[in-house]
Amino acid sequence: MLEIAANGHAGFAARSHAWLQRDALRSLLLPGVIHADIYSPVAGGAVDPFVGPAAGPLIVAIAHFRTQDELRTAISSDALDHWLRGKPAELTLTATPMSGKAYAVDEPQTDLRRPAFRYVVRYHGPREEAARFADQYERTHPPLLAKLPRIRAIECYRPLAALRTPRCEPADYLIGNEVEFDSAEDLNAAMTSPARVALRTDFDALPRVFRGNTHVAMRRERHHAPI
Repeated sequence: MLEIAANGHAGFAARSHAWLQRDALRSLLLPGVIHADIYSPVAGGAVDPFVGPAAGPLIVAIAHFRTQDELRTAISSDALDHWLRGKPAELTLTATPMSGKAYAVDEPQTDLRRPAFRYVVRYHGPREEAARFADQYERTHPPLLAKLPRIRAIECYRPLAALRTPRCEPADYLIGNEVEFDSAEDLNAAMTSPARVALRTDFDALPRVFRGNTHVAMRRERHHAPI
């Protein structure tokens, strides 16, 4: 998968959305892409007692590929390069190749075409610590996430350090995590549940190698490549 994250002043949010919605799907639905997901912040954010207000990306696009070889071909393609060169000057982009893993939940989402509400989490830190941090995170966090009420999906993403686009730097991720709910209300209810308290305890036990982390409530829309 390839994540494109657009960062900048909140005043440029509308422009970033217009640019992405106008050009992203045509540019990201490259050969080998199964689907592309567009993420927009949820108005008002999440009601999470353990996380204060923090600036996250203005918008995120993630292209999911059938194979890593097809991802490798796409990140050096002229089509992707042309799209990245056309970004608004006010935006800063990262382009991060990643691998993903899904974890089981009791009531998984079955209609993957419907918009979903996701709590999008990214931990930032030194690349040399990514494997150690991610190993512990994935060993202990997903089983606790599965206990959040009305959770529909759990996914963890690891950066692929050996891959990078010629035009954009990758984000300094140690790991990415996303949990999915049917609505913003379900997400916020989960954030005030006892399971969220257990997750905070697990967070306190993680290796303190990260420089920071972001927790952003986002609405995801999925677009499939034409057959």
